[in-house]
Amino acid sequence: MGQRICIPVEEVDHTIHILRDGPFTNPDDCGLDCQPSTAGGTLWAWGYNGNGGLGDVTTTNKSVPTLIGGTDLWLNVSAGDAHAFAVKNNYTLWGWGLNGDGQLGDGTTTFRSTPSRIGSSRWRRAAAKEQMSLGI
Repeated sequence: MGQRICIPVEEVDHTIHILRDGPFTNPDDCGLDCQPSTAGGTLWAWGYNGNGGLGDVTTTNKSVPTLIGGTDLWLNVSAGDAHAFAVKNNYTLWGWGLNGDGQLGDGTTTFRSTPSRIGSSRWRRAAAKEQMSLGI
C-alpha cells in the first residue's frame, strides 16, 4: 500500500493526491494530516474530469486513482474548480485544466489537458482556486 505525502485538495468534484508507491485502495485510510516530503511521490487523480482538470489527456471521469505525469516525482498539488497545479521535486511548476482567464499563468488562455511547465522559476507551492491562482 502506498504512503500519501501531501494534503488532499479541497475541491469536492474531483480528487488529486500525491502518493508514494502507488495509490491507496481506500483514500480514507490515509487521513488528512499528511506532510510534504522532499523525496516526492507519483501523482494520482480521480473523480470528475469533464473539463480535463485531472490532467490525464482525457475528459473522462475516473472512478479509480489514475497515474498523472508518469513516474515523475511531485512535492505538492492544488486543484481549483477546473485547473490544477503541482510542483515537481526539482521545484518546477506544472499546471493543467481550463485556462480561459489565464489562471495557469503560462501567458496564454489555452486549455491544457496534461501537466505543462509554467515559467522557468523555482516554486515551493502553488494554489488553485476557482479561476485564480497563487504561488510562492
